[in-house]
Amino acid sequence: MIPLLQAFIHGTRPEVADPAALLREAQMQNLLPVLAYMDKKWKLFSDETLRAQLGRQLRQTLFLHNQRYCAFESLSETLSTAGIDHLPVKGWYLRHLYEVPELRTFGDIDILIRREDRAKVHELMIAQGFTVQTDWEPTYTYRRGAELYELHTNLMDASLDDRSDLPAYFADAWSHAAPVRGRCHAPEETFHFLYTLCHLAKHLYAGGAGLRMYLDAALFIHRLGNELDWSDVRREMKE
Repeated sequence: MIPLLQAFIHGTRPEVADPAALLREAQMQNLLPVLAYMDKKWKLFSDETLRAQLGRQLRQTLFLHNQRYCAFESLSETLSTAGIDHLPVKGWYLRHLYEVPELRTFGDIDILIRREDRAKVHELMIAQGFTVQTDWEPTYTYRRGAELYELHTNLMDASLDDRSDLPAYFADAWSHAAPVRGRCHAPEETFHFLYTLCHLAKHLYAGGAGLRMYLDAALFIHRLGNELDWSDVRREMKE
């Protein structure tokens, strides 16, 4: 699987030694759309039935995730109209690092809101037909059909160990955000890269992280490495 992802990042043809094992791993890692895309591009498999199945998987992924994008744009407009600042992170912006954005699938969309807007956001989500899935500070999850949003009043809910206070560090997220449309914001690239790494670390501490999280970090470096302030990255990671 790792050579396939390396080839995906660099735009080269991967060598497939064990197709069955690769297929199983892609399913386990939630990277089947990436495999399907690579097969469409490079014809990795000789089995035409399998290639047809992967093609259907790819088309379904493109369709479903375009629906999710449109649904978020609608919600973002509603939040903006209500005067609510919101900052999507992780997948919503990381998808632009992928050759085809829809290949960066996600179960939910993470959105940072201001703590003082919490009650207002809750009322708005309920009025929009969402139901509460989880409700504890600083993370709240809402679902409406296939839509799932994880709203945060802080991007980190706990420190990983005694070396640093991650909730205190990421409480400063709004000073690293800029409006892009209405009241929707985008994170500054270096800050978002730091958050991407710390979020990966959080999953490792909690029990494990899939390859897609490493792929996000690798694509971040590959696509935006020249735009990142690496002295900043080193200093902040040390802190």
